Amino acid sequence: MAALLRDLCGPDRQKIERAKDRLAGIGAPVLPALIYLLKQAPPTDRARVTMVLVRIGPEAVPPLVGMFSEGDTSHMASACVALAQFGRDAVPALVEALKTGNDNTRYMAAETLGDIGPEAADAAAALAQAAGDPCALVRTSASGALAKILSPSAEPDLPRIPRPPLRPKVDASPERIADLIRDLKNADQPTWTAACKGLEEIGAPAVPALVDLLKAGNARDKAAAGTALIRIGRPAAAALAGVLRDGDDFSRFTAAATLGSIGSDASEAVPALQEAAGDANPVLRAAVQAALRNIRGE
Repeated sequence: MAALLRDLCGPDRQKIERAKDRLAGIGAPVLPALIYLLKQAPPTDRARVTMVLVRIGPEAVPPLVGMFSEGDTSHMASACVALAQFGRDAVPALVEALKTGNDNTRYMAAETLGDIGPEAADAAAALAQAAGDPCALVRTSASGALAKILSPSAEPDLPRIPRPPLRPKVDASPERIADLIRDLKNADQPTWTAACKGLEEIGAPAVPALVDLLKAGNARDKAAAGTALIRIGRPAAAALAGVLRDGDDFSRFTAAATLGSIGSDASEAVPALQEAAGDANPVLRAAVQAALRNIRGE
């Protein structure tokens, strides 16, 4: 094993690739050595170690999360970069890390979830709770992570579709909308992306069903509905304003974040946002203030 670790950090490309394959094949028994190497190696070698850890799979997640509590900035950053490569496989452990008593661990867990982006939608509820954390650093990080998860700018695979002056007739039947809503709830990225695009093409007729999903769905559903509503834009503003007035706290937060991402096209919702600006929930107040600034272009 020691020879493989030396080869992994060596100059010979063939030996590097062979070491990656063999170390990944060894799996869990090599994790302590890889974690040690991740802490000690220079940046180029850390990237190679990260590749091996990702190939080993979810078994590598707990020891990486454990690096957050060590207090060493370099170690925590290395673990964050590595965990982000695991995507949704790292999310359950990071959600648990948000509940620990260690400020560094909670802070880095939130940072990592933000780096994972929309794939971390299942962590949205835990992040919303962490946005009220006693530690200011954790609060800021959790709020930022939620914004990344809900914002279309965090979705490189979902570019905004140009709207030509004339478009072919779109099927906006209730049956078609129901099918797209079902696909939007699918965890498969191509299916989810296609559904989001289809709902944007339908536009206003799809808004009621999306708002229902935002209000009644789980954390991932709410984030998915929010993303689709952002892409629809102005026609969604009035319905989202309604959610601000009668939804649960998490739905209202998602509505506020969605309106902020729509921007100036959501000016119709400003009165509802101003009403919510005095809400008792500090997380909602922060989202509302951010939305108002975005809508006003401040």
